[in-house]
Amino acid sequence: MRRLRLVFPLMALCGLCFSACNSWTKVEFREREVSELFKLDLPDYFDATDVLNQEAELQLQNSGKDLCLIVRKNDWNELRKRRADFVLEDYYDVSIEQLKADLEKIDAPGPDSISINGLPAFLGTLTGNFKGDRLIFDIGIIAGESYLYQLVLWTSAEERPVYQADIMRIIHSFEEMENPIQNEGIQSDQPEPLSQPDSNQTLSQPQNMPSDQ
Repeated sequence: MRRLRLVFPLMALCGLCFSACNSWTKVEFREREVSELFKLDLPDYFDATDVLNQEAELQLQNSGKDLCLIVRKNDWNELRKRRADFVLEDYYDVSIEQLKADLEKIDAPGPDSISINGLPAFLGTLTGNFKGDRLIFDIGIIAGESYLYQLVLWTSAEERPVYQADIMRIIHSFEEMENPIQNEGIQSDQPEPLSQPDSNQTLSQPQNMPSDQ
């Protein structure tokens, strides 16, 4: 069994064990609250980890099922300080460009503008090769009242159809909880523009990235 470890500017990805076994017992979903910030439905086959992204609020993986997940947040006020005309779709584009850095043969169709539990969001996919392996990333950028949330799930292209329903359920179950820090003037249905990150800084680069193995 071949073991793969990926490192991207956006995140330190987990080592994925690509196995041929896709069957398991009935999956159960349970609602989970995270850091009193948000909640979402998660399948019981995920395990907690701390190797994917040190800035993430939530890191989960299941190597046996070839699936990983992170959820990050960025403070609206901090983002708006950088450039006032940076909009939600631009932030999605920044996330995609950071992920592209180490991929080849990339396919990145434009995102869909949707609403997730009343919050504006962009949802899309990115497909690319890393050292001969074809991977698919599902990316959701969600505009909360106080924070901008970034959800990323990834698996092999071969296994993606097996997990597609689970991935969509996870993303669409996202709900921001009541937060004591509120951004005045930012409405959930029409968030104010974001600021653009410094060109020399990635928005979600971990402090210590694991080396390839």
